[in-house]
Amino acid sequence: MNEAAKRTLKYFDGTYHCAESVACGTAEAIGLEDPHGLARCAAAFGGGVGKTEQEMCGALAGALMVLGRMEGRTAPSPGWQELADRAAEFREQFEMMHGSTQCQALLDSMGEQNGMDKCRALAANTATLLMDMLRQPKTCKIQAANDCC
Repeated sequence: MNEAAKRTLKYFDGTYHCAESVACGTAEAIGLEDPHGLARCAAAFGGGVGKTEQEMCGALAGALMVLGRMEGRTAPSPGWQELADRAAEFREQFEMMHGSTQCQALLDSMGEQNGMDKCRALAANTATLLMDMLRQPKTCKIQAANDCC
């Protein structure tokens, strides 16, 4: 188990939910500044957005926030294709691994939980998936009109 997964589990067990634990645990493992601030940004995304279970899995949302924090723009600019490609690729990998990106569909496919054990495992798995992606070299799949990835 990698460091991001370990830290994600530590925060999940410490009562952070899926989005918060992935955001904070992964950010902390890679040395991003203010990982708890990132968890705060992720707070509303837990349980498929506000516990509704109707939207994107919170673990996926937390991971995408880390990716955005690492590779997102720091000022208004026309190009963000490279980050868009990486986010889409991560979402696709998550969906291939788990069968869906939607919270309720994931919960249904995982079956009955015992103390959120399956969400806990999914959060750690998502942190691992993100770390694997971050180790890969960046590629630009789609060339933007202004030749900027």
